Amino acid sequence: MIVACRACKAPMQLEEPSAGEKFRCPTCGEEFAFQPPSAARVQDAAATGVRAAVPAPAPRPTGGLPPADGPEVEILMLRPSIARGNPLLFLLLVVVLLVGLAGAAWVGVQGGSDWALYACLGGAGVALIGLAWLKVASLGSRVRITSKRVVDMDGLFSRRISEVLHRDIRNIRVDQTVAQRLLNTGDFSIFTAAEGEPEVYMANVPNPGRVREVIDAYRIM
Repeated sequence: MIVACRACKAPMQLEEPSAGEKFRCPTCGEEFAFQPPSAARVQDAAATGVRAAVPAPAPRPTGGLPPADGPEVEILMLRPSIARGNPLLFLLLVVVLLVGLAGAAWVGVQGGSDWALYACLGGAGVALIGLAWLKVASLGSRVRITSKRVVDMDGLFSRRISEVLHRDIRNIRVDQTVAQRLLNTGDFSIFTAAEGEPEVYMANVPNPGRVREVIDAYRIM
């Protein structure tokens, strides 16, 4: 009977071999036990069945978000909250702006003195400049969260960009004062190591709990 070596596939002539009898290949020197063709087919089928029975790893659940193994998709774009980040200052500037405009309109209708008109317009102008400054300051800080990474972008004219893959995130920290808890904001930090400075940081992030849930859905826990 001619059989093939299991290691090098070289043909060998065997005379009336019995099942389980051991032979050594003259070509490669590998020792093997003879199996009748029917038994070999059964063994291969059993091995194939075992391999087929092993389930493929299930994709990580993302809570209805885009899948982690698909194309990169933007999920959130974060900016610091102007009103909830500085509520007292924001409220004061809005009140001064409204009072200044209302006072200027009243002086114009009633025909008051010029200094009163200038004072009202000056107060409204200062308040408007303050609100614009808060807006510009918020435009200089952004955090972009996608299905694969977190990108921290700082600076309005000059720019600093730092990105962290979800699989590299080791810790997410949210710091909230009493006022921030009432207004649902917080200071958000992302770390890739147990110690050291955060790779991503943003103050006065709106709804920080939701942001943490999105990142936790993708990172390895």
